[in-house]
Amino acid sequence: MRKLFLFLALLISTSAISQVTNSTLNGTIKDKKGETLPGSTIQLTLTTTGTKYGASADVNGIFHIFNANVGGPYKVKITSVGYKGLEKDGVYLVLGSNDLDVTLEEENTQLKEVVITATKRGTKTGAGIYLGEE
Repeated sequence: MRKLFLFLALLISTSAISQVTNSTLNGTIKDKKGETLPGSTIQLTLTTTGTKYGASADVNGIFHIFNANVGGPYKVKITSVGYKGLEKDGVYLVLGSNDLDVTLEEENTQLKEVVITATKRGTKTGAGIYLGEE
């Protein structure tokens, strides 16, 4: 019984002193008007090893990248459709939580024309299946 008590005391004491050994990068992505940009992509790259972490902003423009290595230097790349991308070099992460709030500028982009063509096959009307070799 005494051994069980000592084992339980040791188990409880080691779990109480557990430590954080990694970093988290959190932030909000907004435009110049202060509107959040949901769906923006965030890529964090540890430049010394090439290790990559990624996330997308939620409906409130908030993102979280968990379990990143402490230190750096990191390269942060943030993109959102219709906005100029942002790249930031030389980012260092400390133990625990790190915050990075970003404001992106609008970008006018001319989209390329898409042409869709179709051809009619046969004269059948109504439901039917055409299986052919082309």
